[in-house]
Amino acid sequence: MPDSTAGDHRVFWPTIRAVLLTALIAEASVACRRNSSPSPPPLPATTTQSPSATPPSTKAPFYVLVWIESTPPGARVVRISDGFVLARTPETVELLQSKEPVPIRIELEGYVPVTRELSATADGAVTVSLDPTPRGSAVRTKKSRRGRQ
Repeated sequence: MPDSTAGDHRVFWPTIRAVLLTALIAEASVACRRNSSPSPPPLPATTTQSPSATPPSTKAPFYVLVWIESTPPGARVVRISDGFVLARTPETVELLQSKEPVPIRIELEGYVPVTRELSATADGAVTVSLDPTPRGSAVRTKKSRRGRQ
């Protein structure tokens, strides 16, 4: 009996290793396919175009990356133009390249919001220190609400 069990283990472990190795190779293959971008289709040949005519612009949109960090962390980064929350700090925000800056507001409950303009011309970084909301103004607001009720 002990000999038959030892024989089973000799077959069992190599099988497990082979299955795990196959799974790792499959996972690596899937990850490579996800990261590779498909090549663009070939452009059709045109014979009627004159040499002096300029081809239409087929540039793909270009994005810039902006690292936004705040002290304390966890602040919301809001695009002012439409109120869309872009991220929570610290985070990298992807913006469509543009000559126009993108106005944002960095806000966190209990802190004074800060506005900045992100340059959308090149990659960059923004670091902001948020100041706590003054305690006196928060107390007055609470007292005035009680007085109205």
